[in-house]
Amino acid sequence: MVGPFAMNQSFAGSVDSSHLIYLEVFAVSRFGSFPDVCIFHSVTALENSMTAIAIVGSQRGFIIAADGRKRLFDEDRASADTAELEKETDQTRKIFDVAGDNWKFAYAIRGFCEDTLGFDLIETIKRETRVISSLEFYDSFKLMESLGAGISRAMNAARQAGTIENFPEQCKVENGGPWFIAEVFFAGYFNGYSRLIIVTFVHYNQVSGFRLISNPPLPILVGSDKVRAAMYNLDGSLVPMSPFGKLAKSLPQRPTLREGEEYAKGYIEACSSPLARQIDPKNCEGIGGHIHIAEITPRGFNWRVPPLP
Repeated sequence: MVGPFAMNQSFAGSVDSSHLIYLEVFAVSRFGSFPDVCIFHSVTALENSMTAIAIVGSQRGFIIAADGRKRLFDEDRASADTAELEKETDQTRKIFDVAGDNWKFAYAIRGFCEDTLGFDLIETIKRETRVISSLEFYDSFKLMESLGAGISRAMNAARQAGTIENFPEQCKVENGGPWFIAEVFFAGYFNGYSRLIIVTFVHYNQVSGFRLISNPPLPILVGSDKVRAAMYNLDGSLVPMSPFGKLAKSLPQRPTLREGEEYAKGYIEACSSPLARQIDPKNCEGIGGHIHIAEITPRGFNWRVPPLP
């Protein structure tokens, strides 16, 4: 079900902002009750050629895991200088946390994160989350609308100032739709209730906007859908005789945090494997490195496997 367009008066340019910001609501009811998380019997699978992320709901909170590889796009690598190539690493951090008076979230990022001209999406998100952490919100949508609008304004300002040369035009969100820039997955708690919200940044004609997706089915598996399909059916069940063997984990009806961690880790290890690069070289060549894993519960954010320094 698609909700009404949310207008943002701060957009620059002549592009109609109603094309850029809208809400998608998968579940309109409260997403579980303190301290439980609602577990869906399906998988939300998203392809991405640079990042693997897994988000799993458990009895006591969310598990969120990501790979540690940071690579230039192939088209940028050919012209990159030594300083740019040295920024590539297998130890980058992709999971962060933010909290206010009545809310707390872990979040993971995929997509366009920085421009060699100076823009840094991760630092922009940190700055905007510091701004909203001092404000009072009575609704998680308003919280994320405020955050998304602040980040989108910063992106457009950077584009106009020249610290972003151009927003990427590698893939569209849907046929005929806007170009994909980046996506941030927020899992956590608002007023004691569990919430999962995806903020997707897009652009039309180099003008940035965003959309919010609330409560998609869990688990969320970002990376290679070919790897996912070799491990799990879309109803969440195991694929018999999966080529990924023990990396494919059966997820119980109400998993523990430990079971969620093993499930998330197994998927990212599979996407990082040599077999994955054979099955899906396009999406898996850029996935790998140190896997870091966090939990977010009503008590707060904690590392289960911290990122490397």
